Amino acid sequence: MPDFKKIVAANWKMKLNPAQSLELADAVAARFQDFSEREVVICPDFLTLSLVGEKIKKTGLKLGAQDMFWEDRGSFTGEISPVDLKELGCQYVILGHSERRSYLKEEYSVINKKVKAALKNGLTPIMCVGEKEEEKKNGQRDQSLKEQIRQGVSELELGSEQRLVLAYEPIWAIGSGQAIEDSDIQGAYSAIRSALKEVLSEEINDKVFTIYGGSVDSNNVDRFSQAREIEGLLVGGASLKSEEFFQIAENMLK
Repeated sequence: MPDFKKIVAANWKMKLNPAQSLELADAVAARFQDFSEREVVICPDFLTLSLVGEKIKKTGLKLGAQDMFWEDRGSFTGEISPVDLKELGCQYVILGHSERRSYLKEEYSVINKKVKAALKNGLTPIMCVGEKEEEKKNGQRDQSLKEQIRQGVSELELGSEQRLVLAYEPIWAIGSGQAIEDSDIQGAYSAIRSALKEVLSEEINDKVFTIYGGSVDSNNVDRFSQAREIEGLLVGGASLKSEEFFQIAENMLK
């Protein structure tokens, strides 16, 4: 069972070739020694998932995947089984990232099935939500977030050994160098928690961690670590530099 107060996850996306992934894994393993008491997750691409897992195994770092299918087995060409992810040593899986929602047209009805399949197979889902820039400008942020959450966690059940990590990643902030302003944090997370309360019972809500992602780096992590609404981080580009990612994790989890 995930037992933590805060969590930091690295999403390497499709940024590295296999050799670069393994080189970064070596650097991360060397920098993150004895992190067994803190929840730090590394999510490489599928090609290097097992190899990276071996390299970080003795550090206490956790292994995560960037996606998965909602069925254990079957005629699903090109998909990845949650059973196999678990067998490879994964403890986490990112689901519904905005890039998949945008480029692959993934809908929350599908994400909902993936979340449930991850939990069934002993994986902790990191489910992503976030508004588009035009929704932010038009004052539709809260409505968008609530609808995404309503669909994503519909009919969700969490056992005593299970957790859900909900990652708020404003689409306009991802890769833009423009992170959310302090003045917007409380409003966004208030909308998120309100939506969760509408859909989930109070008992289940206590097992949902709300984290942030979107242009996080070592220069702005301090204000996220001080925001009581934010219980962790999902880090993209900055996680590709071992020292930068270490500084982020140290600050957030201190």
